[in-house]
Amino acid sequence: GNPLQASEDSPYLQIGETKYGRPILDRGIRFDKTTLEEAAKYALLSLDSTMRSNVTVGPPIDLLAYSVDELEITRQRRFTANDPDLVKIGVRWEQALRQAVARLPQIRFRAGEESIVLVEPPVPSQS
Repeated sequence: GNPLQASEDSPYLQIGETKYGRPILDRGIRFDKTTLEEAAKYALLSLDSTMRSNVTVGPPIDLLAYSVDELEITRQRRFTANDPDLVKIGVRWEQALRQAVARLPQIRFRAGEESIVLVEPPVPSQS
């Protein structure tokens, strides 16, 4: 078959259902800047978003990552539906997303309307 290789224009390859999780990869993955460990987190976040939006996608999730010219597989993991790490990643991602939205500037619905916020909205705690 044809060899696949990451490039600056295409820093990752996503197979299967792409419409739900791809925006996370597009915004997060940066060629030659994202570590393999960070890329694995982005992959799980992408799958988490896909599973939320498409009931036909779900665990188990098999994750395998390896570096260029690495012949030994040292990073491999299967995540089941109740895997504590997978659950924690999903919960923390949702909390972080809600906190990020709370920190965004207020939306002005009328042209010329000032967006003055004297007190920042409270940020929910990470319980």
